[in-house]
Amino acid sequence: MRRIFLDTHVMLLAATESERLSLDCREVVEDGANEVYVSTVSAWEIAIKQSLG
Repeated sequence: MRRIFLDTHVMLLAATESERLSLDCREVVEDGANEVYVSTVSAWEIAIKQSLG
């Protein structure tokens, strides 16, 4: 088991366009045995970017 901390960019790609991630990265993120974490700041960052258009 690994503990993985994703930045906002990788989190968005994993959620919406996982085929753009490298095979190694995709396998680690999608492996159910791993714990994947995302900062609460990612939600804030996405909201700011969306409000800016």
